[in-house]
Amino acid sequence: MITTMHNSQKGVALYLAVGTITVLLAIVIGVSTILTKQFKMIREMGDSVVALYAADTGIERVLYDVINQRVDPNNSYSSILSNGASYQVDVSCCGAGPNCVFTVGGVACPVGAPNADCTAVYYCVKSRGYFGPASDRTKIQRAIQVAL
Repeated sequence: MITTMHNSQKGVALYLAVGTITVLLAIVIGVSTILTKQFKMIREMGDSVVALYAADTGIERVLYDVINQRVDPNNSYSSILSNGASYQVDVSCCGAGPNCVFTVGGVACPVGAPNADCTAVYYCVKSRGYFGPASDRTKIQRAIQVAL
């Protein structure tokens, strides 16, 4: 038995194949775009954690100097760590005037030189951690502030 096709049905399979491939290509491009953005976000979250740990390292450095070595901290610290991260720490007097003198129990307490009656010395420590190439203006930054 011989079957004949009408001219109106020629090429339908080609159109169907091209349409299916177009839909599949659109789905693949959409999924790859979403995955690319997600991978970038995950990488930046990891970099953010490194920057936060760098800021914490700066705080620990000041704590070591103040508590263990019993010294008045410098006004600022900075360092580049072995993993490419870095930190910048600024130390200032908390809530005091330009002379940085506090009153504890009615006794004036100059920062860095407490007397026998004055055991309190207060500092504001602001530490900012960085991670990323030094030339990159979009370097990841995280900050921590504590009062000692």
